[in-house]
Amino acid sequence: MQTVEPDIAILDLSMPGQGGLSVLRRMKLRWPLLPVLVFSMHDNLPFVVQAMRAGATGYITKSSEPESMVKAVRSVVAGIQTLSRRGAEK
Repeated sequence: MQTVEPDIAILDLSMPGQGGLSVLRRMKLRWPLLPVLVFSMHDNLPFVVQAMRAGATGYITKSSEPESMVKAVRSVVAGIQTLSRRGAEK
């Protein structure tokens, strides 16, 4: 069996079942150095803070410009914490 080592994870917080924050915490236990970009409809500060405390490297809202997603992925893979402007302002 081949082991998969992801380069990045892009995660939505609004997931059925356990929810995105729970999945994020489990991912960080398995792959502590894995860059995780949260891609969410939630653009309020409490969601951003929870995600970053749970181990996210970046947070971008679904209302962000498409170019922002590309920039965020590149930044997160490079290990740079990234927040969408809308999420950081609220």
